Amino acid sequence: GLGYQIFHIGTSIDLSQLLPMPGHSNASFTFQIFYLSLGLGGRWNLSEPLTIGFDLGCQIPLLSTGSLAVPNRTIESQQLADSASKALGYLSNLLLPRVNLIKIGYEF
Repeated sequence: GLGYQIFHIGTSIDLSQLLPMPGHSNASFTFQIFYLSLGLGGRWNLSEPLTIGFDLGCQIPLLSTGSLAVPNRTIESQQLADSASKALGYLSNLLLPRVNLIKIGYEF
């Protein structure tokens, strides 16, 4: 299978321990992943058109991006955002396990 996913997470983080910035800062994390999904499993006919099954596999990223947006742009926060973006880019390229415990289908 082929798929496309977008994850967008907004949060408020306190960077005052790491950076000379007072208070909390709003940040947003975004992952965009176009992936190939491979799996093995089984399928059984319940009645003529209805099926039930399962499969196990992995999700392989073909094209992905990960980014972090921090609105307060001091030099230190920009360096932190750049480092975090690199880490998020690495995380968005990991192989992910995929499990469909129950698949219900209808055959035409």
